[in-house]
Amino acid sequence: MAAKFTRLSLLVFHLFSPECDDMLPGAVCLFTVCTEILDLTARLDATQSFAWYSTHYHMRMILLAAFCVLRIMRSKLREVIAVNDAEQSLFKAINFVKSRSTQPSDLDARYVVILKQLYSSTTAFRREDGEIDGLCLDIRSRLVNTLSSDIPVHLLITNSS
Repeated sequence: MAAKFTRLSLLVFHLFSPECDDMLPGAVCLFTVCTEILDLTARLDATQSFAWYSTHYHMRMILLAAFCVLRIMRSKLREVIAVNDAEQSLFKAINFVKSRSTQPSDLDARYVVILKQLYSSTTAFRREDGEIDGLCLDIRSRLVNTLSSDIPVHLLITNSS
């Protein structure tokens, strides 16, 4: 699992390059690694109750994989990837995070809400010109954390009230 997390941490930087045709194969490879991580996580949780002993690092990497899948699903790569597999992987991540949660208001429970809201939102990755593009990053200074924290804050505020 550590090797897959390392691959994810490196491949995620394909999304930092300007959008061009050279970036797309790397993003597809990133998508494949993300779905593999989420599938492996679901298997480990089903066989070994992985949610109960996974570390914060595991959780961050699993969330990063889920956010990458969401971003790729909400981009022009949607035509290239298996959308059903992407949705299944995303819901495996949601179920894993939900099983980690111990209280209704803990951080894991909030991640479940955020992932569900982003999945069901039609405006989450909408650009100023009206195009929906999950591959476009607004703030790049947070490095790997950009992918999970570059979410329109207004979406989370309006949906939580």
